[in-house]
Amino acid sequence: MADADLPTVRRLEAAGFRAWPAEIVSYDGTWSVRTTAGLPTRRSNSVTPLDRSDCDGLERRLPGLRARFAAAGFPVTFRITPLTGRRLVEQFDEMNWPVITPSLVMRAELGSTSSAQREVEMVSPASFCRAGIAIGAIDAARAAPLQALLARVPAKLGLFVLSVDGVPAAKAMCTVDGAIAGIYEVATAPAFRSQGLARKLVSAALAFAAASGACGSFLMVDRNNAPAIALYESFGFTATYPYEYRAEPEART
Repeated sequence: MADADLPTVRRLEAAGFRAWPAEIVSYDGTWSVRTTAGLPTRRSNSVTPLDRSDCDGLERRLPGLRARFAAAGFPVTFRITPLTGRRLVEQFDEMNWPVITPSLVMRAELGSTSSAQREVEMVSPASFCRAGIAIGAIDAARAAPLQALLARVPAKLGLFVLSVDGVPAAKAMCTVDGAIAGIYEVATAPAFRSQGLARKLVSAALAFAAASGACGSFLMVDRNNAPAIALYESFGFTATYPYEYRAEPEART
């Protein structure tokens, strides 16, 4: 983390915020506090410190955060990036806040290696959510708040579904925020994995990004998902910085 390019981290984190706009956003000092009731994803319910020097007063600030996150039905959760001060992370260690989903942000310049895929359909937010339910990647109870979130996205939005014999088999999301595109929500139904569907979706998303004026792209992936990392590396993505979540143990909320 110490060697991370902090301006790049800030740029990509900001693009990620805009691609996944929480219902309620506020600031506690330089901590971005984002909550979205009814959508139990850490990306939309977490605190992201944006300045390494803002590490003081955690115990004093926690009660307000607990109330805010309880209203959203989620434990207080911090997104830890290279922008997070070491002293704050040490406090989480001392309080035994577990590490959740160690992940990577990967980045690539857009070239001419990706092309539109005729099998891939661009769909509406409602159709995207229905496909996600059919694939098993979206819980039905999450569909309405996710559709509302997608309607709030200020960036240019591409939602992609690939069907096999009329059955939704895989999906992906792409946003274009100025010169940079983000890829999210890549998922394939278990019955259709290892058939190259994710590759077709990523190729279609990158083609959409390039056609929309983006010069580079980024994505987020579980650090332990070796097949996904290998796929993204084949498109030229390289690891840019790590991130993880730290959630307050339920017994303390």
